[in-house]
Amino acid sequence: MQDDVIGGYHIPAEALVIVSPYVTHRLPGLWEDPGGSDPDRFLPERSQGRPRFAYFPFSAAPPVYWRSIAMMEAQMIIAMAAQRYRLSVPPASPLDLNPASA
Repeated sequence: MQDDVIGGYHIPAEALVIVSPYVTHRLPGLWEDPGGSDPDRFLPERSQGRPRFAYFPFSAAPPVYWRSIAMMEAQMIIAMAAQRYRLSVPPASPLDLNPASA
């Protein structure tokens, strides 16, 4: 709507600004060993002080939104796999169809 300055950069009015998760997730100022794999970096004691959107693998949408997309994708994957493969259970395998026992 109007010119602004973000992080020292002049942003003209109506400019297209794109935030890259790939780049943000690898910023050394936000992450210790940003190129490495360290699931413990998300522990509460190691996340304190980190900006809210330092990690946003699925954008900033609410988790409920992504859950519905994941369910839709799961249905598509199952349908595609069912078209291409025949699944069978070996004859000696017991099959328990009681969902309450799980």
